[in-house]
Amino acid sequence: MIKLLLIDDEIWTRNIIKAFGDWDKHGITVIEEASDGVEGLRLIKQSCPQIVITDMNMPGMNGIGLLKILREDYPQIKIIVVSGYDGFEFTKQAIKSNAIDYILKPIDEQELNFAIEKCVNEINKLYFKQDKSIYDLAKVLDKNIIRLIIDEKKVIQRLFIEGNLLGIKNTLNRLYNNIIKYKINEIIVGGVIKKVFCEMIEEHLLITESSVLTDMKLEFRDNQIEKKSLLLDINFIEDSFDKALKAIAENTKNKNSNTLAQVKTYIELHYIEHISLEKLSNLFFISKEYLSRAFKTKYQKNLMNYIIELRMKKAKLMLEDKDISIKSVAESVGYDDITHFYHVFKSYYAVSPGDMRREV
Repeated sequence: MIKLLLIDDEIWTRNIIKAFGDWDKHGITVIEEASDGVEGLRLIKQSCPQIVITDMNMPGMNGIGLLKILREDYPQIKIIVVSGYDGFEFTKQAIKSNAIDYILKPIDEQELNFAIEKCVNEINKLYFKQDKSIYDLAKVLDKNIIRLIIDEKKVIQRLFIEGNLLGIKNTLNRLYNNIIKYKINEIIVGGVIKKVFCEMIEEHLLITESSVLTDMKLEFRDNQIEKKSLLLDINFIEDSFDKALKAIAENTKNKNSNTLAQVKTYIELHYIEHISLEKLSNLFFISKEYLSRAFKTKYQKNLMNYIIELRMKKAKLMLEDKDISIKSVAESVGYDDITHFYHVFKSYYAVSPGDMRREV
């Protein structure tokens, strides 16, 4: 299931796009609408769409402001710009934001569907690359089921960080209701779902140094062995999130200077993802200013520079294997834009990736 968000202040433009799009062919089953950038951002946070089609000239937050935020905070979203203007500023911002296409109004049906198809192809390439563990576990499953699990995993990851148990339960129930529409082997699907979400819970308990981690790992191990119905597996996961959130809340009350060590552990586990100061401050309930200052004081290095350091060291090791393309190396350490990867790598090592590979 691929989710798409339309952002345009003109309802007739949104209606034209909905009428022209070949949604079934492209596997797009959820289409939401917003009339400006502010409303669009609210829906992006709420629904996590994979594709955004946006106008540039809107009241309130216009397309330029929206694209800047998407580039910084949601780099995984595929963007199509639809505009009645071909001005330089609009085009430049679309290029900087890695927009898949820039379509001028009046909208051409074939051009629109070609742009949508490009977005879908990019999404499909990334799905199993980013969640290879799910792919390895579920090669016998329908790809639509794998996609459902991946989509809801992203939503639940955000809800878990926010401590929103009701949201997690609603999302798990939605996942269950969507999966049972297919002909499935409940034991296989239940096993995959338990593994995916139990690993997520374990990771958060590890980061927060929770005392219940050992007990819950034993529970997960024992339950993984049991062959149950999918509904019982979903109920088990709901109960596990409930226990984990209570433990994390209790741990937060007694939070101390270990928080910086937890931040460092989180970065070392997630450095290939998009990590910002804002995301870390929300996750660990500390201000961006304090986090930046305290991390540098404790570890004698800037927090964002530390992320780059981890990426560059990993990239250097991967370059020793000449069977791995430089593009694959870049993507594996968190850079979708190979030109940006080259720039960062050369700034860090004073030599390009290609030159370093030739020296190995």
